[in-house]
Amino acid sequence: MKTQNLILAEQAQLETKRLVLRKIKLTDADALFAYTSDAQVSRYMTWDRHQTIEETRETIANFFIPQTLTEWVIVLKETNTVIGMLDLQDLTSYSASLGWVLNRTYWGHGYMPEAAEKLLNVCFTQLHLEEVHAVHDIANVKSGRVMEKLGMQKTGRLPAHILNHTDGRESLSTVDYWSLTKDEYSRSKNRDK
Repeated sequence: MKTQNLILAEQAQLETKRLVLRKIKLTDADALFAYTSDAQVSRYMTWDRHQTIEETRETIANFFIPQTLTEWVIVLKETNTVIGMLDLQDLTSYSASLGWVLNRTYWGHGYMPEAAEKLLNVCFTQLHLEEVHAVHDIANVKSGRVMEKLGMQKTGRLPAHILNHTDGRESLSTVDYWSLTKDEYSRSKNRDK
């Protein structure tokens, strides 16, 4: 039986109708800086808004590249533009947490559900996970809509759960917790046929 690391290594590049999900490179820094420096995007994240391109380059080199098995950049096929990222966190033999960030310019075009659906397929059909969960700041309604579109069920609300960094200020955010089981995913795929 293949290990999770081998399965993830084999998923270095994934494709959907409009998107390519691939491993991050240092040359992606400009595209990432476009949204990591955007206050409207970073306010929902657990990291401070990036002030310089060098900060983004350091983040790629020190955080994302060492975790390449569970990090993918989202690239528009049509223009070869990096528009965001997806990742798996807290991966165990039975579950994982799915997270994402998207350049604000591309919000509302259905890119995130498309990309996340592809990664959910890997989680349930390749990694054979039993559950995938995700959280979003309750103020980030659009992220909650993505979770709904993915077929996830809201399972709870966690007050003062996530420490956000917004322009040097720390605050605790209340999050909604969502999950999708392998059985729910399989049933939804069978309905779609």
